[in-house]
Amino acid sequence: MRLKALFTGGGTAGHVAPNIAVIEELTKIAKRRDVDLDILYVGRFRGIERDLILKERLKYKGVFSGKIRRYFSWRNFTDPILVFFGFFQSIFIVFSFKPDVVFAKGGFVTVPVGLAAWIRKIPLIVHESDSMLGLSNKVLSKIATRLALGFPLELYRGIPLSKAIFTGNPVRKDVKEFDLNRDSIADVKVTLNGVSGSDADFTITRLQGADALTAETTEPTTGQPTESDVEGGSSAGTVIIWIVILVVLVLIVWLVAKKKR
Repeated sequence: MRLKALFTGGGTAGHVAPNIAVIEELTKIAKRRDVDLDILYVGRFRGIERDLILKERLKYKGVFSGKIRRYFSWRNFTDPILVFFGFFQSIFIVFSFKPDVVFAKGGFVTVPVGLAAWIRKIPLIVHESDSMLGLSNKVLSKIATRLALGFPLELYRGIPLSKAIFTGNPVRKDVKEFDLNRDSIADVKVTLNGVSGSDADFTITRLQGADALTAETTEPTTGQPTESDVEGGSSAGTVIIWIVILVVLVLIVWLVAKKKR
């Protein structure tokens, strides 16, 4: 038996690490059941997902993608064009790879891939780690076959309950196997704030013997640099541009689906 699975998700490591965890478990199940598993990952050309997935030695295809910025940036005018091209790239990838299932984790790169899967009538599984759906998952939840959630269903609002299921959040093998006692760590306190380059304060307390004093260390760590760490506000132009591009994409999908009937 052969199974083709296409994974997509990016923008932050939080959209990639759970995918890696699912791939690890799916690979174990495939070996146990003697299934010939073929996995393809679709993400941005230069996103963090590319580095993480290639490190896992998995097949990777890059597509054009954009994002909504809640502040003024000239890229708010060019990114919709990238999304438009990325949509047709995704259609080509999905139609050529012909996956049996598509798993989308979040991030704007998943929207064109999910739409392409819907056009091809391929089962689409969307996973949300947070207690509130992200924008891309909100869009895809309308056409998804299954909506897997990291928290109990009653915590979510406005979700299609008929296709929703509480699964919890996937955890990578190296995280599950981490041994807190291997370095004689008696107490570990970790504080994380935000994603995409936001600062995170890690406070680690080590007790290394009966006569050792409590040692506390705090260091800021970041992900890949973002365009702006502090810019806020919203841009009406950004919202209008993205509404237009989403309407165009939905119209294209509708016309293609109507023609297939």
